[in-house]
Amino acid sequence: HFFGEVYNSQKISNISKKCFAACYPGDAGLSILHYMSLSLPPIAHSNMKAHMGPEPSYIIDGENGLLFDENSIESLKNTIKNIINNPFFLKKLQKNTFSTYVALTQPSLGERLLSIINDVLGSTK
Repeated sequence: HFFGEVYNSQKISNISKKCFAACYPGDAGLSILHYMSLSLPPIAHSNMKAHMGPEPSYIIDGENGLLFDENSIESLKNTIKNIINNPFFLKKLQKNTFSTYVALTQPSLGERLLSIINDVLGSTK
């Protein structure tokens, strides 16, 4: 199934529990990080210059997500078939996807900013 625009976080969570991956065939951005937070391996096209932010560059093809050739339906179909037909590979992707999310978000942005402020204030003494 493909889902269109859904913004309600509870609906997104409920939908994600039935999904094995998340596909963004257009120019992705922050959605990639959101997919990772739900343990959904992101599937995005490989033209990193076209995307709307750095988040698609967090995808390591075959490790924590999958990339397909931009503007190629056949490449996208083969990418999806690859994970559907390889359940052990899919489980690895799902595990690594969430691990990537944790690594990118821990410590929190607030904690990182506080550390920078403390470093700056400490160096002025």
